[in-house]
Amino acid sequence: MNLIKSLFIPAALFIACSSVFAAQHSAEETQFLTGLQVAADADVTYQDENGKAMSFEQFQAASEKNGNFSYEHSKHSASFKLVSAEAVAKAKAQQPKFKLAAGDAAPDFSLKSLDGSTVDSKALRGRYSVVAFYFADCAPCNKEMPSLNAFKAGHPDIQTLAATFDDRDTALAFQAKHSFKWTVLPEARSLINAIGVQEYPTFALFDPAGKLLGVKTITTVDAGKDGEAHPSPMEAWVDDLLKSRQTAQN
Repeated sequence: MNLIKSLFIPAALFIACSSVFAAQHSAEETQFLTGLQVAADADVTYQDENGKAMSFEQFQAASEKNGNFSYEHSKHSASFKLVSAEAVAKAKAQQPKFKLAAGDAAPDFSLKSLDGSTVDSKALRGRYSVVAFYFADCAPCNKEMPSLNAFKAGHPDIQTLAATFDDRDTALAFQAKHSFKWTVLPEARSLINAIGVQEYPTFALFDPAGKLLGVKTITTVDAGKDGEAHPSPMEAWVDDLLKSRQTAQN
């Protein structure tokens, strides 16, 4: 699912949320809500593009077809609404720019990867790095996995990091499900907010000096392809940026 608008609350423990949700929601809905860090006692509603109420099952089926929804939540409520392709296009045309621009240094950060190692802003120096921003319940993100694994295999000289606001357990399950080969940074909201990511999947490319070359929200849908491993719009975008950089240096 492509997240167009999101207002997040502090992460809650998955187990604690699950135990409260269980009495009110199905297991699948519970996983969806906890994955988006909705408060355990929140009053949850679902709507179609026109604001008509619908069940979670109806919402899920519809969102899997068009991949787009928006949501807002506070401490005690959460509202999910389907978003039409036309609205998505309009939002993209009007959306605010990222907080970083080409040439800006990477923001300071220090995060633990799934393998327990520390990855910080200094890790972006010394070689080109691509940082992918995703979350487990994002449908376009799931479709990107074959392409991302193929990109890593075909570009061993480029560092590949994947940042998500998902907790460690959710990120581990996602990694195992897709045999995801990138270095995964869970609970990375600080980095996500520092760059200003609002849609997923989004990619940022940094040069060996740790400076941003470009940041963009890209999915296989953009090129009319559905989950193809090669070629991918993300890979084409990275290659174009690198070629432009090389041309400028010559």
